[in-house]
Amino acid sequence: MGLTTIQTLDTIEAMENFLTRRRPPQNIRHKIDLTYTIDKQSIVILELRPCWNQPETIMEIEIAKATFVQTQVT
Repeated sequence: MGLTTIQTLDTIEAMENFLTRRRPPQNIRHKIDLTYTIDKQSIVILELRPCWNQPETIMEIEIAKATFVQTQVT
């Protein structure tokens, strides 16, 4: 079961606030950056950086993952 609409909106707000504080300065974001994805009930934080041998290719590296598990039916 995925997140409810309200939970998704709360998660998006929290993640945008997190990224506002943690993203690197604008002038180096082409070298390294942070983003996130929401997949069902999991939130994944990703690092974006160019591939070392093909700089035109951007790698997405998972650096953190959190999964919401509802333990009680409300």
